[in-house]
Amino acid sequence: MKLQGQTFGPSLLERLCTAVHEGVASTRSGLSRLLCEWLDWRSVNGRLREIDARKALEREGLIELPAARTQPPQARARPEPGPLLPDPQVSGPLEALGEVSLVAVTKQEVALSRLWNALLEAHHPLRSGPLCGAQQRYLIRSEHHGWLGALAFSAAARHLRERDAWIGWSPKTRRANLHKVVANSRFLLRPRVRVPHLASPMLGLAARTVAADWPRRYGYTPVLLESFVDEREHAGTSYQAVNCFSRCSSRPIRWT
Repeated sequence: MKLQGQTFGPSLLERLCTAVHEGVASTRSGLSRLLCEWLDWRSVNGRLREIDARKALEREGLIELPAARTQPPQARARPEPGPLLPDPQVSGPLEALGEVSLVAVTKQEVALSRLWNALLEAHHPLRSGPLCGAQQRYLIRSEHHGWLGALAFSAAARHLRERDAWIGWSPKTRRANLHKVVANSRFLLRPRVRVPHLASPMLGLAARTVAADWPRRYGYTPVLLESFVDEREHAGTSYQAVNCFSRCSSRPIRWT
């Protein structure tokens, strides 16, 4: 049987069953890691594809897996939202903001991570997550007014009919190259930040910044960014201003 691009033959399944029964791999994550090591199953950045392995085993029920933990380790380690700083009331021209920059947020920067979570929990309809797959988060900072908002990039939608038709790739090619598509999964400017023409420059800066940061973190450069706009609530004007090239029936807006 072939799953996630890997072949699961009888001998491999027998090895996995033996590992479970002998206690070599006592958890689902340990079993998926062991499977990846046996197959040398890695992503383009060299990391073991443990999540893909675990999903394949769970979905197909190929073997009797160890009992699932009540809460995944990544959820337990996720910082709680921190106290929300006062919402700055900012208006006027772009120049009044001074230098506006993106500050990368990592797990090691606990205070920034808690602030990012707090902003999204307070002001974004999708809240703070969890985000899917590979990801990069940013805070938006003004030289004169502090934290103005937040952004996030994460793994692209696995299947998207309009995107796949626009690219014109086959299922095999999509599986091999989907990691090069990155989703802008969050974009937030705080409610009282009312600066005309701020959103589109921030999206443009974010696209350039993530194109530079992603290879340092994951070992490859994305070639396409996608995002989604709920047109019942938003017109998507800012995305259209950032070299947006397509609007499809399912309402994704994408830019290069």
